[in-house]
Amino acid sequence: MANFALAFDMDGVIADTNPAHKKALQKFLSQYDISLDDEFLKRELYGTPNKEWIPKVFKDIDQDTLKKYAEEKEAIFREIYGNELEALPGLFDFLKEMQEKEVKCCVATSAPKANLDFIIDGLEIREYFDIFLCDENFEKGKPDPEIYLLSARQMDIQNQNCIVLEDSLSGITSGKAAGSPVVGFKTTHSCEEMDQADLCVNDFSNLNFDTLKKL
Repeated sequence: MANFALAFDMDGVIADTNPAHKKALQKFLSQYDISLDDEFLKRELYGTPNKEWIPKVFKDIDQDTLKKYAEEKEAIFREIYGNELEALPGLFDFLKEMQEKEVKCCVATSAPKANLDFIIDGLEIREYFDIFLCDENFEKGKPDPEIYLLSARQMDIQNQNCIVLEDSLSGITSGKAAGSPVVGFKTTHSCEEMDQADLCVNDFSNLNFDTLKKL
């Protein structure tokens, strides 16, 4: 058994879904005559659960309306991304190596369970993960460290030995606040923007057991 574990964010790490999420957001928001710029999306939305960003955009809304909007937006996303579903380069070989080395792996996403199932089962990679956490499993979204504290606890490992794989700034902040090493993926931000990360990579192509062990 390896002496470290991995907590994977999903959107932007397991699959580069953010372009499809952006299209879905634009389509969803246009129905309500709302437009958001790229900086707002990067700063406030990516890596943030629907239950937190939707009230920021729509202000005072009740829980039923929030749930309706969230389901509406994510249904649009799954429709758009259905034909584009693709793993980040190197993911399959990386997961096989982690399985061979007996590294515990957890998916820790701000996305709803429907999206988690859609991507994990669509890529046929469920067997490589021990734990699955999504928006229904935590109260406070990233950048709060709750989800990564929970990830380590669920895998029965200390946070300093639970390496976080992230692409969003809020996710990197979350991982670091939990006391974990963080690998930043350049799907959403540059390495300069992700300066809190301990390591910055393009994808999984050059990421392996020995590299992670050094963290």
